[in-house]
Amino acid sequence: MTTYEFKILIDRDRVKGEYGLPGYEQEPAGEGDLQLDPLTLETVGLMNRWLSFWDRIDGSEIRRKEALLQPITLEVLGAHLWRLILANEVGQMLKQKIPKEGKPALRLSIEFDENADATLKGLPWEFLFEPEYRWFLATKTELLLTRYVTMETGRDKVRQVGDKEKLRALLIAALPNDEKFAAHREALWNLRTALKDVANLEVPDPLTVWDQSEISAALEAKPYHIVHVVGICRGVPGKPEIYLGGQGDGFHDPAQFVNCLTRKGTPPRLVILQLCDYVDGDATENFERLAPALIKRRVPAVLALQYAARVGQAEHIGLGKQFYQSLIDGELIGAAVQASRRRLQDDHPDRRFGTPVLYLQEDGALRRPLPSAEVVKSTAGSGTSGALTIRKSLIDVVDSQQLKDDQMQPILGWVIDLDQHYELAEVKNLVKEKMLAPLDKTSRRVYIAMFTALGRLEQERGNGQS
Repeated sequence: MTTYEFKILIDRDRVKGEYGLPGYEQEPAGEGDLQLDPLTLETVGLMNRWLSFWDRIDGSEIRRKEALLQPITLEVLGAHLWRLILANEVGQMLKQKIPKEGKPALRLSIEFDENADATLKGLPWEFLFEPEYRWFLATKTELLLTRYVTMETGRDKVRQVGDKEKLRALLIAALPNDEKFAAHREALWNLRTALKDVANLEVPDPLTVWDQSEISAALEAKPYHIVHVVGICRGVPGKPEIYLGGQGDGFHDPAQFVNCLTRKGTPPRLVILQLCDYVDGDATENFERLAPALIKRRVPAVLALQYAARVGQAEHIGLGKQFYQSLIDGELIGAAVQASRRRLQDDHPDRRFGTPVLYLQEDGALRRPLPSAEVVKSTAGSGTSGALTIRKSLIDVVDSQQLKDDQMQPILGWVIDLDQHYELAEVKNLVKEKMLAPLDKTSRRVYIAMFTALGRLEQERGNGQS
């Protein structure tokens, strides 16, 4: 993808920054020590546990409960998180790299080395709060906050389906069969009902019991692009167990879960891991630590929800109907998650906006909203200004090259995925970088033709013709 990335790399006691385009050599962006003083760590740990009680306090009859649930609490937590990893040169460089308002967003990735402390990995980094200008990184318009896991064979890209194909989502409840979790099963059914109204989305009835053979058969018979699991975890940082039923008390090593979702054919392109309550206030029982295991099994995107959703709000279960609609409309996964965080913060200023934890190798859309012919047609009928003219020029070039489908689709996909806010000069630079990258002869010829077309467009604009 064409989004610039600022990566925060954290090991045992150091942090460093890197900046650049994914797939190209990154430039250094600061380095510094982690500020792991015991008081800050204990304060963050205590506040993290406090967040686990937020909804229970909100739904209780505790006198003056509003005084216990001040949004300023989240700012204090976020400022402490900033102090742990970004009160140094890396934080200063990050602030310098954040785009101006209206410019394409910068992807901000957080990556932990294998030697990093497990407790540090488990902290709620989606509440990072910049104390000088007072903004949360997870809801800032100019940023796309994600987590990153290094792969030995490079980044896994999110593959798109065409506009004629529906996205398919499988909903699964991995929950004990008792009355305590009846409301969570009902909520999953309510989500399925809400998603019926979303065109070009296929969602069968939820699987309400974790049955490995049934789930494997469903994934093998009709591969699903999205798998959405509601379940429970327990354990200490770095050593989670997940409820899958069966022997003993039903809790098992997560390897069973990961193998079931990824062993047959092509793995899902997005896995949503949604927590529901198990032990009151147990801040360690979250799905977030399962996400890296799924990423390493070639699932390109994992959305882990680190706090339980309210079961009575089907529109927000797993980020809800609007999130799924964004994916159907061809929005990038990272952008759709960031927009969901902002919506959650605007709807109700509590911990909910920090719930989504997105692991993503390289941002991408699950579905292409328009085929090339319709893009050309709609672009041509929209006047000759701005990003539409740039995109139309590039699509015209691709169409004129008489390429085979397997040659055309990746190049055309790259064009369609270009951020609509990019200026002509920025697009020219991106095309130039493509020309200089390792390419086959045919692809290089197409990008050279694109660069030439953009040069003509630039000249026309300079002459006042566009």
